[in-house]
Amino acid sequence: MISVLLGAIGVLLCLQSASGGRAANNEMDRTNSPGSTGTCGIYCHGSAGLYPNTQLNVVIEDANGSVVTAYVPGQVYTLEFEVTSDGSPFGYGMQAVILDSLNMNTGDMLAVSTSETQLTRISNGREFIEHQGISNTGIFRTTWMAPPVGTGAVTIYGMGMAVNGSGTTQGDDFAAAIPVVLLESITNHTQNLQVDQSLYDVFPNPNQGAFYIKATKMEQDCFIQVFNLAGQIIYQESVTLAKNEAHQIKLNENIPGVYWVKIEQGASTQGYPIRVY
Repeated sequence: MISVLLGAIGVLLCLQSASGGRAANNEMDRTNSPGSTGTCGIYCHGSAGLYPNTQLNVVIEDANGSVVTAYVPGQVYTLEFEVTSDGSPFGYGMQAVILDSLNMNTGDMLAVSTSETQLTRISNGREFIEHQGISNTGIFRTTWMAPPVGTGAVTIYGMGMAVNGSGTTQGDDFAAAIPVVLLESITNHTQNLQVDQSLYDVFPNPNQGAFYIKATKMEQDCFIQVFNLAGQIIYQESVTLAKNEAHQIKLNENIPGVYWVKIEQGASTQGYPIRVY
């Protein structure tokens, strides 16, 4: 579970009539994410209110109740968003979305477990957790199934607001979004891998993004994948490796760092760390 301060995730209505949620009522995305329509501060709650220091604490928890900063593809997590502020607001609202590197909706929000909270999907495919009425606790919680292998890092965008309940846009405070990045866990791809130098030789190591794989015992029909430390698949191919014949791999992503080379042959899976400089 991660505990990170967002400058607040979500959005409480920009008008009291929108207290049912901006996405649910008007298909509006006010999370300040790429492709959104901005924030409530841009469109209606532009003046400073009575509740400075509005923030949103984001907590991401795995099935064991542990705080995480990376997700395992396909696993279910609990996402908790808590809006806080100075002063004594009448209540709170929020809206949040989770996007991949292409700014597409990613993963699947499953079920809320707090009052005044709903899940809303709009016509462009984006799915939001948002308020459904004014929350007096400021806590909004949902389960979320992580996206499939190879998605890479995902980003949580949003806005949060503390409101006075007057039914107007005056006197409320909001917090601009601070994106939270959740990495794909590379251990999901490598935790069960064996390293057996007697089967394959991976060289040179370190290298500058180009290296060779050689089957040292016999001809092998293999499926090769290379992962970066964000868990993204940056290279893959099926190939027949002739015994003692070097097969070259050239990475499109040659940013310096550590990568994992995964080689599958039948029921055997081997893993080899390499370093690119």
